Amino acid sequence: MFFFAALACEAKPLIARYQLKKHTETQPFALYSHDGIYLIVTGVGKIAMSAGIGFSQGLWGSHNPILINAGIAGHRDHPVNTPFIGHKIIDADTKRSFYPPLTYTLPCRSETILTTSHPQLDYDHGHLCDMEASAFYESAGRFSSGELIQCFKVVSDNPSQRADLLKADNVTHLIEQNLPALEALITELRVLQSVLTNEQDLKLREMTDKFRFSVTEKAYLKKLLQRWQVVGSNQTLDINLAHVISGKDLLKLLNQKLAALDYDL
Repeated sequence: MFFFAALACEAKPLIARYQLKKHTETQPFALYSHDGIYLIVTGVGKIAMSAGIGFSQGLWGSHNPILINAGIAGHRDHPVNTPFIGHKIIDADTKRSFYPPLTYTLPCRSETILTTSHPQLDYDHGHLCDMEASAFYESAGRFSSGELIQCFKVVSDNPSQRADLLKADNVTHLIEQNLPALEALITELRVLQSVLTNEQDLKLREMTDKFRFSVTEKAYLKKLLQRWQVVGSNQTLDINLAHVISGKDLLKLLNQKLAALDYDL
């Protein structure tokens, strides 16, 4: 499991809670780990966040890891110290939107996150505002299933308590206060991770034993099986491989079944 925090003050409660130890060798990021839990302090901004994800996964990447961006965000209306999970992430620069699948019991409310390249102090929109979430989700999507990539944000500022008056100790306290909600999220994601990994691996092995796939096709097959495991978890993936001619035909058939399932939902 991986935590990504932009600021050391955001990371401090996680380091204490999970007894994480700092890696003392020279690295481009502050890295902490203990007992299969990793934390990377990336620095502020989209470029820093993307680089931190790539660096960490190059070192410790595994199959379907849990990746969580834990930090603070501002909001026009929500009270300070309110936790949220991002159900939609908008990049203010590119206008691209991302939709993390929330296929579990939420430990708190969800909200849209607007990611900007500069601090926002005018509070003129109704979204949570941060500077890393869009880069986090887009970059993390290269290394895990979307269902296991989540943004956990605590409201740190609003028009009554402005961001330019925020102190590092206040940020640490806010994250610390909301650790129970974060831990409930982690519990849900670990269950989902187990389901995705075990059942998907069996199907993947069966299909790759029968058909030849290129590296790109195999990666795409994994994505399709992950998708089915989430949205079709109550239904058996009923494909008679004896009637499938090639790997390309199998990918086409999986796409058709997922499209039909999405339509029914």
